[in-house]
Amino acid sequence: MRRQVYNAIGRGRRGGGSLLVERGGVHEHPERRCQRVSRARRLRRRLPTPRRAQGEVRPEQPVGERIIDKNGGLPYKHDLEALISMKQPLVIDYANWPKLLPSQPLLTSFQSGWNSIQLAHYHQSSIDFPEVSNPRHMLIIPLGHQAFDLEFVPEGHLQTISYREKDYASSCIQIVPANLPHRARSISTVQSIEWIHCYLKPTFLACIAYEAVNPDHVELLLTPKKVDLLLHHIGLELKSSLEIDGSGSRFYADSMATALSAYLLRYYSTRNHHFQKYENGLSKRKLKQAVEYIQSHLGEDLSLSDIANELGMSQYYFCHLFKRSTGISPHQFLIRQRVEQAKHLLKQPVQTVTTVALECGFANQSHFARCFRQYTGMNPNQFRKL
Repeated sequence: MRRQVYNAIGRGRRGGGSLLVERGGVHEHPERRCQRVSRARRLRRRLPTPRRAQGEVRPEQPVGERIIDKNGGLPYKHDLEALISMKQPLVIDYANWPKLLPSQPLLTSFQSGWNSIQLAHYHQSSIDFPEVSNPRHMLIIPLGHQAFDLEFVPEGHLQTISYREKDYASSCIQIVPANLPHRARSISTVQSIEWIHCYLKPTFLACIAYEAVNPDHVELLLTPKKVDLLLHHIGLELKSSLEIDGSGSRFYADSMATALSAYLLRYYSTRNHHFQKYENGLSKRKLKQAVEYIQSHLGEDLSLSDIANELGMSQYYFCHLFKRSTGISPHQFLIRQRVEQAKHLLKQPVQTVTTVALECGFANQSHFARCFRQYTGMNPNQFRKL
């Protein structure tokens, strides 16, 4: 094996100048060398490790490369790992976020079929995680009443955020844009810290922005702490829907994600996105097509995107025009149609209440009973006795 000689050219590290490494007669800058060694290491990790026979002794590995000061100074120990490991933030998606925290979340939508948005409800004794970035936009809603201080460091800029009882009452929120490196640590001792994370897909936000007058350059503003009643309400409504309906909350989650995206683009974007105003609603043909599609799929796990795709328009466009035409949202119309179908089926004594609930597309019997009471003022069994 060829012996490589390494000389420091110019002023060495101790002299404060740049350090070059000689490799095969060619001077190589340490940064270039780091990239080369890093590639070699990644390649080695892909190769299978050869098995050694029993009793075989592993050959002694070279201690490392020797870097010598040009001025004739003594060789000093050089940590090659410090050169190779360029600190990068951990890329943590919503599903892996709980791994950064001491305990598991109380509630998540990860197994509920939600697509455009995800939600997690956390209750922790402390917060302390390294620099991370999330591929999704995060809406953070603090809950509870415990006063605490938080060190929040976006892109290396330290900020201290304090939450007091009045902040919870005034509906404070926090927005962290997608792919923004940040870390956080609670610096006060409290019994518990409670909050909601809403994770929004950037691609979904971009689709909503396509309906705006100026759809280019979709980027959200970092908002460490701000009072916003509507965003706070959206987060709580999503949490409540997930607790009550579980997997049956997908249509509602799609609707809220659409409203949330349009609101974020209007008030929390780096550009002021203006949406066109449509006064007339859907055409009669499109409205009939939407109603017929909903009625023919009442018993299925219907999503907002299914209907919008059937009509050949975006979710935002469809929601806005449908409400203009009917006076209610697509989600309200869907629930009302399911209740009407259930009223018809309940008149048939052969079917149980649970069977009727599932046949009409409700997630479970309790979800069905709650929606039925909301629209009729009585529970399914009381209605059946009429």
